[in-house]
Amino acid sequence: MKQVLKNLRSQVKLLNSLYYLVFLTFLMDLSIVGVLNINFLNANYIKVIFLSILAIMKIFVYGGFYGSLVDFCSGQEIFLTFRRFKQNVKDVWGSYIILSVFIWILYLILITNIPNCGITILSFFSYLDIVFCLCLAYLMIGKQYPLTRINRRFFDLEFLCSIFLLYLAKIVLVHVLESSNMGLAIIDKMIALMAQYFHFLLFINISTQFIKHCPCAIEDRQRPEIYLVSPVVSGVLEPIINNILGSLLGFFYPPVFLIISALTPKKYKIKEFYNRFWRDEYYQGNKLVVITCYTVNAYEAYSIAKGFKEKGSKVVIGGVHVSFLPDEALEFCDSVIIGEAVGAWEEVIHDYEKGDLKKKYYGLDYLDYPDSVQKELMRKNEEISSKLIETSRGCKFDCEFCTNFMMCGTQIRKKPVKDILSIIKKVRHKYKYICFLDANIFNDPNYFFELFESVKKLNVKWMASCTIDIAANEKALALAKESGCKMLRFGYEITDRSEEMKQGGKFSLANKYSALTKKVREKGIAVTAFLIFGHDSDNFKSFIDLVRFALVNPFLTRSVCILTPYPGTRLYYRKLAENKLRNLNWMEYNASRFVIKHDQLNEPLYEVIIPLIFNLIFFRPLTYAFLFAVFYALGVVIFSIPK
Repeated sequence: MKQVLKNLRSQVKLLNSLYYLVFLTFLMDLSIVGVLNINFLNANYIKVIFLSILAIMKIFVYGGFYGSLVDFCSGQEIFLTFRRFKQNVKDVWGSYIILSVFIWILYLILITNIPNCGITILSFFSYLDIVFCLCLAYLMIGKQYPLTRINRRFFDLEFLCSIFLLYLAKIVLVHVLESSNMGLAIIDKMIALMAQYFHFLLFINISTQFIKHCPCAIEDRQRPEIYLVSPVVSGVLEPIINNILGSLLGFFYPPVFLIISALTPKKYKIKEFYNRFWRDEYYQGNKLVVITCYTVNAYEAYSIAKGFKEKGSKVVIGGVHVSFLPDEALEFCDSVIIGEAVGAWEEVIHDYEKGDLKKKYYGLDYLDYPDSVQKELMRKNEEISSKLIETSRGCKFDCEFCTNFMMCGTQIRKKPVKDILSIIKKVRHKYKYICFLDANIFNDPNYFFELFESVKKLNVKWMASCTIDIAANEKALALAKESGCKMLRFGYEITDRSEEMKQGGKFSLANKYSALTKKVREKGIAVTAFLIFGHDSDNFKSFIDLVRFALVNPFLTRSVCILTPYPGTRLYYRKLAENKLRNLNWMEYNASRFVIKHDQLNEPLYEVIIPLIFNLIFFRPLTYAFLFAVFYALGVVIFSIPK
């Protein structure tokens, strides 16, 4: 009995982590009952429409929930993602409908042959609840793992005791609900919710028992695991937005996850954590944990690393930030990968298996990606693949404030055109727009022409980050338009009146920014502007020039960043030598705070003014005029309706 109670406690803990889905399913059932009790007078077709919509929603929610419970019981997942939830709906909805219809048919047979039996549909479903859960769990787990034939070893005393307790609790609650004469709706609903809770607890109990006796599931649980972690960024709203977009749409998937998955031996089971608010139950022992981070979320990465080390896992950290400050990271982890993972990861795995991890691993000098990375990208679902299309790495410009040049080198590494075309062909039928991941899509003009002459034949629409010098090349700009370019993101690091133009390089184009932008717009390509403020020569007049520049040019959107000296950049080392860094609190290195001591600016004042003004002018003025007109028209319609 002690073991039964111990197992039940762990199952209750699992179900409690998904309490919101239990409540959602309860609301679905409550809504259906509510619609059935509403009198629509002569418009019964409205009731049918509402019931049909609710039935579809119920199939979606229940199907996804049952599938998620099996994932949790088997250890395949330890948190819920919308992508996996949708897949569970596809896998489960058929079995769920068949079993539900089967029970309905049995009930109709019962009341047809014994009209006065006095058994309601609620009681009938409760009596057959154990049959429903057994059949559904067996069908679902049989799809995931090849189940052996059910025999007596599945039904040991421990299992029979636990399902009897849960089944009895469910029956008692339903009986209390149907015999309730208190007239208190809230009490009845609470009892119904508890009955719903015990139904799902019964399903978890049965699923756990099946998985426990499934040889393939046992073998899968014994595979060594690697946890890939990308911590959330700092702030209040941004982590929430990233979490929602990441869960629902697959945004912000870390590209390094793809590379590590491709280079890892297949005997390892990989679990991915990104855009995820961290919870203590994620910490596990005896894992190889790989954390990727950049400057602004470095502290979160260190905190997670410390938690895993305390549990007995081995922790490796990589990314731009720790590549330049490895000794800082080693205070919290076992090893650091300096540079790119390609060229270092195979050695990390080899040493981990020997139990002899080194403190530092160095990615070989700017290797091209192996073929296994392309194969992994093709294997991923379209939702992920569509967001990882990168044609090249590196940058032809050497900006003082940019980490890309320091991390990726001067050599432009280009992927084979045929590989890029294969990915586009894979995702184009599902996704209307292709978004290239490159830091600069116009890194190599010759490669640009080769690639987009082929892309032009695929009839897709695309967007990318680029440098404004593409507009100086008439043929390149024309090809961009012909191949389906709809939007280009340009970095306007300085204004056309900035003294930084004297530095040359990319800054030398500043006095042509407006003319080149106009050329892009004339081709029918929208422009998104990223602006930077806080250079050495910037002052109040520079800020006015920046606002003027943002308003005069018809950008689709405009956002401004405060110049930030990220570790590894020449700007960082220069300001460090000049003693111009206000602090080394990495959470403030988010491009919205002044971390450089500025001689001509009141930093706290501009930290308030910049977001205030640029949030107001984020969109084009015409967009705001349109929104105002829409809301004005709605107001007129609403308040003009006669009472």
